[in-house]
Amino acid sequence: MVHHPRFHFHFVPTSSSWLIQVERWFKEITDQRIRGEAYRSELELIGAVKLYIERYNKVPTPFIWRATADGILS
Repeated sequence: MVHHPRFHFHFVPTSSSWLIQVERWFKEITDQRIRGEAYRSELELIGAVKLYIERYNKVPTPFIWRATADGILS
């Protein structure tokens, strides 16, 4: 593995369901706010993400885990 000062690998167990929830959150932002838009700058993109988070936090809804252990293992 090539060493790069900006990147650090962190290995977590595959059973880390919290990580799946984090990935799901980023999918929500991507699908509902980022994809399909054109941003003229990084600051404009950051502003759009912050606005999405502000609006989401006004009426937050939890992610509900619906997968079963059998379904995941198969």
